[in-house]
Amino acid sequence: MIYLNNRKHTNRCRLLSCIILLCLGVSAFADTPQLFELLLEAKNLYHSDKDCEALSILNKIEDECFLSDNDTIKVVFYETKGSILFFQREYREALKFLSEVPTLYERINLRDINYLEAFLALGVANQKIGNTKEAERYYRRGLLKSVLINQPNKFRENIYLNLGNLYLEQNDSTLAQYCFSRMNANSLGGLVNASLDEDEILDDSEMQAIKMREEGDFESAILVYNSILSYIKERIGTHNEDYIRILYSKAIVVGFNLGRMDEGIQLCEEIISYKEYMPTCQEDIIGAYGILLQYLAYQGEKGKIDSILPDALAYVSGCSNSSEKIALFYRIAGNGAYWNKHYDIAITFYEKYLETGVREKGDSYLEIPNMLAVSYIRSNDYSKAIPLLDNLIKCYTLDIDSNLDLKSQIFHNLGRAYMLAGNKQRALVYLTESNDIWKSKTGQDNPKTIEYITACQE
Repeated sequence: MIYLNNRKHTNRCRLLSCIILLCLGVSAFADTPQLFELLLEAKNLYHSDKDCEALSILNKIEDECFLSDNDTIKVVFYETKGSILFFQREYREALKFLSEVPTLYERINLRDINYLEAFLALGVANQKIGNTKEAERYYRRGLLKSVLINQPNKFRENIYLNLGNLYLEQNDSTLAQYCFSRMNANSLGGLVNASLDEDEILDDSEMQAIKMREEGDFESAILVYNSILSYIKERIGTHNEDYIRILYSKAIVVGFNLGRMDEGIQLCEEIISYKEYMPTCQEDIIGAYGILLQYLAYQGEKGKIDSILPDALAYVSGCSNSSEKIALFYRIAGNGAYWNKHYDIAITFYEKYLETGVREKGDSYLEIPNMLAVSYIRSNDYSKAIPLLDNLIKCYTLDIDSNLDLKSQIFHNLGRAYMLAGNKQRALVYLTESNDIWKSKTGQDNPKTIEYITACQE
């Protein structure tokens, strides 16, 4: 049975379930091959998230399964139909089928993780409809039975999570905390939560925070993130992907949106400290490395950047598309420095970015050379800006022509670089075209470009 995990994370478990069913079929279904084939087809459809099709088959063979004297047929039928109803949130109907499953497993003398998960499913279904005493009874029975099964840790964490929540609802904080203390889960998203759907505490709350961010209410978004973090931390701690994901979102809002860089840096460092508990190449940890570099670059902390960067590069070195991730680090670190006018740091990272040869989605392949040219100009190294921008225009003429705002910027910067280099005639060509583009879009001259044009004409 597949009650232990959220269905979108259970492909491996489903495969194992199919293998178990096939093995049972060698002997247990030899006398009813057609019924076995239909059950297997329904099971496979269920594993493929085709619940309606699976249910249609099960409904057609329901009477035959009820009347069968083969307990293996019965347990496969009951658990499959009960599972479908369970995930459709038809908990009362699901209980009619799930309640038979533990006894059937005992009658065929099969006590494995599927047997245990029947108790979890019965507990969750009862808790969902308010039968808290029955829920507690099934949870406790499941814990007692789990001593017979090898490595049932994930099962026990599910039981302790739901028992803990059940006791919280009954205002028994002592028992609740005892249950939560027995958990050592890697991810809240991998557990079944009967007292409050994961969609409610995670997805809905995250969407609420995202909406607040879109509306510019960043402080309220932080409050929502804090609430989610407290919920996860209280129940299963900090060493899980859900906690890290929410913490990463908070780090972005705190640093990028609210400009509280020191706080953002601390959050990123906390996220990175959990990497040993996470799968390799965990995306939020990669993201935390990136924005940590960005925040440090914004503050001009070159020494700290130098100490963090090797660790960041080592972390992504074994990842798929590692070159793209390395390019990302260089680009966003360069951006952080550029935004706060630390042009020496920006130049270092933008040059490294271009050296990777990676072309990311979007316009970075046009924007970063332009920003690097600005950094050169602001650092009085305009001789490097000229060939960079000249080459950019030659290589991507059509792309630049389709983005007039960027074209106006590039031509302005190239004209300014030529002007600073003493080639005023060449500068006028680019400055004039830049202003013409600006004027065609805004209806007026660009004051800064006109200032440079006037200087070149004198």
